[in-house]
Amino acid sequence: MSSLELALHPLVILNISDHCTRQRVQTQQTLIFGALLGSVQNRRVEILNSFELPHNPQIQIDMQYLQVKQEQYRQVFPDLELLGWYTTGTNIDLLPINKQFLQANESPIVLLLDPQNAQSEMPIKMFETNIIGADAKMSLLPVEFQVETNEAERIAVDHTHKEQNENVSTPPVALHLQSQASAIRMLLERVKVLLQYVDDAKQGKIPADHKILGHIAALARRLPMNMTTEFQKEFNADYNDVMLLTALSVITKSAEVLNELVEKKTVSQMSGGHRKARGSKADRMMQI
Repeated sequence: MSSLELALHPLVILNISDHCTRQRVQTQQTLIFGALLGSVQNRRVEILNSFELPHNPQIQIDMQYLQVKQEQYRQVFPDLELLGWYTTGTNIDLLPINKQFLQANESPIVLLLDPQNAQSEMPIKMFETNIIGADAKMSLLPVEFQVETNEAERIAVDHTHKEQNENVSTPPVALHLQSQASAIRMLLERVKVLLQYVDDAKQGKIPADHKILGHIAALARRLPMNMTTEFQKEFNADYNDVMLLTALSVITKSAEVLNELVEKKTVSQMSGGHRKARGSKADRMMQI
C-alpha cells in the first residue's frame, strides 16, 4: 500500500461520470480515458480537475492532443499540473497505457472507475506508479484516497442535489409517508424474528436464553403503555393534520388549474370578440 496522501475532489468524479454517460449514449461503449490535473505538496496530492482524451482502437492515447490541452489549462490554471490519467477499463491491462503517460509525468496517478459496480458507494480505485530495480520494472500500487470539497464545490453539489429533488414529482407528504412505511416494515420484520425465536425456544428447537427472553418480555410490557387514551388522541391529531395538509395541497393545486383555465377562457373570448368586431366593421364598409 502506498504512503501517498491523496485527495479527490467531486468535480473530477462528476466529469468522469458525465464523460462515461455521454460515451455510452453516443457509441454504446463505456471505455474512456482522460487526464487528471491537480497540485502536489510533499506527499500530499490533490486531484482538482480533469479533461477527456481521445484514443484509437489499439488504445493509443493521442499524446499531441494531451500536450495541447495541458498547455491550454496551464494558461488558465497555472497552479495545476498533469498528475495522471483515468479510465473505466476494468478488463484491460493498465501498465501498457500507463507507460504512454510516462513522457508527461514520471509517476502518473491512475484512477479506475467501474461503471458496472452498483454495490459500492464509491466504485473508484486509485493507483500510484512504482518503478523499482535497474531494469525499471513498473507496477501500480493501490492508494487510499479521501473525497474533499471546498466551499464552491459544496454549493454546486448541493444545488445539483436540490435540482434533482425538485425534478421529482413526488410531493413531500408522500415522501414522508414512504419513509414511515419503510420504518414500519423494518419493525415488522424484527418483530417476526423475535416471535420466531420465542416459538423455537418454546418448542425446544433451540436452547432458551433467559437473558434474551427477559429483554423480549421487557419490550412486550412497554407496548400497553403506548396504547393509552392520550396516545390515541395524539395519534389521531397527527393523522388528521396529515390528511388536512394533503387535502389543502390538492385544493390548492385544483385552484391553480382552475385559475389557469379561466384565464385562458377569458383571453380566448376577448380575442374572439375583437375578431368579430373587426369583421362587422369590415362588412359595414363593404355595404357603403
